[in-house]
Amino acid sequence: MQNLGFVYALLPAIERIYGHDAEKLHDACKRHLELFNSHPYMAAPILGAVIQMEAQRNQGLLPLETIHDFKRGAMIAFAAMGDSLFWKTLRPLCGALAILMALAGFLWAPLIFLIMYNTAHLFVRGYGLRSARQNGIRVIEQIHKWDIPKRVAQLRHFFPVVLGALTAKCALVAPERLESTMPWFALPLVIIVYTVIQRRCSIPIVLGSIFILLTAAILFFPPE
Repeated sequence: MQNLGFVYALLPAIERIYGHDAEKLHDACKRHLELFNSHPYMAAPILGAVIQMEAQRNQGLLPLETIHDFKRGAMIAFAAMGDSLFWKTLRPLCGALAILMALAGFLWAPLIFLIMYNTAHLFVRGYGLRSARQNGIRVIEQIHKWDIPKRVAQLRHFFPVVLGALTAKCALVAPERLESTMPWFALPLVIIVYTVIQRRCSIPIVLGSIFILLTAAILFFPPE
């Protein structure tokens, strides 16, 4: 899946590690063409650790099996953490905040979304790569210190506040003709949000449900 990209990112480092030894370089590329699939942002720490481990292997300090076992284990664990933090939490939260700001009249709301989201994931990618390059397999301890599940839980506390503010703002900016029918859409909206949260559905489903209901309201009750 992502093996070609992984080898492409790894290539400058292993070229420096193995120098002009074409056989070792070819062997390293072939080994890393095995299956690799992880969250794209969380792949950076894995890449940095593999670079350090390849250097140690070239010095005879690390067995080959350790590199394979690390990649297989880390790509699964890091993928789960990345999906939970970025796809299911941070991106929809930043999107909801940007929509709220746009409805409030801030024309630079899309820029705020890009700044908030990209700052977070670029930090994880850059710092993760640098830390793993220095610490090798011990990067797992560093990721553990970040306590990503706890951060995800903390961020999700903001969702009821942001979604409530977003719903209220949509009601305030609704067309005059929609004001009399707004309660009929507000009640299903509250029920849907409550149901999906109780069933631990993803936040994108909550935002998508709100968008569909409000779009339907505008289509069926357009402003005069």
